[in-house]
Amino acid sequence: KRSENSVYVAGLKNATKDTEEKLRHLFSAFGKIQRITLYKNANTGKYKGDALVIYQIRKKQQQEVHNSASDAATEEEDTAVTSVCSQLNGAVLPCGSTLVVQPANFEYTSKKTKQKQQQQQKPSQEHQQHQIHGNKTATNNLQQQHTNDKQHISSLSSA
Repeated sequence: KRSENSVYVAGLKNATKDTEEKLRHLFSAFGKIQRITLYKNANTGKYKGDALVIYQIRKKQQQEVHNSASDAATEEEDTAVTSVCSQLNGAVLPCGSTLVVQPANFEYTSKKTKQKQQQQQKPSQEHQQHQIHGNKTATNNLQQQHTNDKQHISSLSSA
């Protein structure tokens, strides 16, 4: 989902519950934070070392339907996200972590999804083995037919 008020943060070594508060302190210099999500490994429950920081968007008391007003709001959001990324991407934290900060609207595909896509693109190993076996069988059949034809021709010429 495209979110123009969010940044994806990676490179958080040894993330803990305290990491969220540290991120809040660091990233709040660029705007009011709505939410921070630290990602955990589903199997182990340990933090994976990446997070999503979502900034709160100022709601205008009266929503304007003019395109120019909405374009200006979007431009303001893009500028804030761009500023966060340009200033914090590559920053080294006291713990030694080097942050990777990107707009959250980049195309992100999980490892599981990538693996599924790759499996769909390639024929399965079983299918490949079946094709190889089928090719060998076809080759053997052609060779046998060729041998039979030679024998048939030999028998005709000797008769």
